Amino acid sequence: MKKRKPIVFVSCGARKLSTSARAKEMYISPRFLAARKFAELHGDRWFILSARHGLLSPEQVIEPYDVDLRKLSAEAKRAWANGLHDSISTIAAESQTASVLASDDYSDLVRPIFSKLGLNTVFPLDGLSPEISLELLDRVNASSDRVRDYQKFYDLLAMLQATDGQMIPFSELSGKFLPKSGVYFFFEDGEVTRFTSGCFRRVVRIGTHGVSKGSKSLLWQRLRTHRGNDDGSGSHRSSIFRLHIGNALLTLESKALATWGAGDNAKADVRGEEEWLEKSVSDYLKRLYVAFIPILDDASADSDRSYVEKNAIALLTGGGPLDLPSSNWLGNFSVAESVKKSGLWNVNYVGDPYDSTFLLVLEELIERYRTGNVTQHSLAPKNWRITMQRGGIGQHELF
Repeated sequence: MKKRKPIVFVSCGARKLSTSARAKEMYISPRFLAARKFAELHGDRWFILSARHGLLSPEQVIEPYDVDLRKLSAEAKRAWANGLHDSISTIAAESQTASVLASDDYSDLVRPIFSKLGLNTVFPLDGLSPEISLELLDRVNASSDRVRDYQKFYDLLAMLQATDGQMIPFSELSGKFLPKSGVYFFFEDGEVTRFTSGCFRRVVRIGTHGVSKGSKSLLWQRLRTHRGNDDGSGSHRSSIFRLHIGNALLTLESKALATWGAGDNAKADVRGEEEWLEKSVSDYLKRLYVAFIPILDDASADSDRSYVEKNAIALLTGGGPLDLPSSNWLGNFSVAESVKKSGLWNVNYVGDPYDSTFLLVLEELIERYRTGNVTQHSLAPKNWRITMQRGGIGQHELF
């Protein structure tokens, strides 16, 4: 059955026409126009949250008005929100998902309504300034194919997470049941997707382990190195993930540690001076969640693991991120611009073009994992890296 699009609710704008008009034409601010375009492209139906009228159909004819929700009294705001409940309830009766494109002033008032109705509701513009909101909407509206692929990617991750033993708190992860090789995905509380059909934790890092030809590196070895030891100690010189987190913590706390990231090895006294930061890094990492997909073909730069890792990172970051991080995300303090701009603790492949075919490969890998039919044969298109470098990105013969 084809997946139904969400109902979209768009907040009104301060800039209006000076004569009566249909509601969808009354508001003329760039932010409203971008939100309207999103609603028409990606919504099943859409409606306008009006400070004066409550809920409006796009076709409803209205007169110009001058009411600012932000300037209403607390009592008037509550009355406005209470007046929306029955209308939204009736509209959303046949839907399971909704998307609210509104500033925090509107979102904070209507969020309890959607929660009470039990709708899976996303608030893509939460915590964003009007300027950033417009930039994000323009980015999304300019790349409908990418948005569709992004939504498919998170649908696949939801399928993966529903598999027994997945979506594990990193602090509880054990190597006992891990496959020898695969790709991992990290998630974090407070970091959510903005344009999916449900409120999911967004991916904050994607990775794998040794992909050089003949590598014997194991998935658990890589993840264990990232997490550190049971006592909280660890080695950022063996984990670029730990290095980035440590640098961000130093920036956040306005501290300096000259030896951090210096050299491939360090003497015992240096490691002792770095111990406090290693433990802070471990504390942060242990609060994350991790999911993994077994991928067992032979290690190489063109392996299925490389194919999935590269394209997943590129999908989420190429052309700018669709899931902007929250203002509280530690990565905002990273010294690596690619981390701050992408919302991922990744550097390699950030901003690259992607091959949408990787979603078919990922879907097949997940289905094989779910059904106990994991293969050691490669599923990725042959010579995919060369093909992508030549710009030949598209459908290939698979499986």
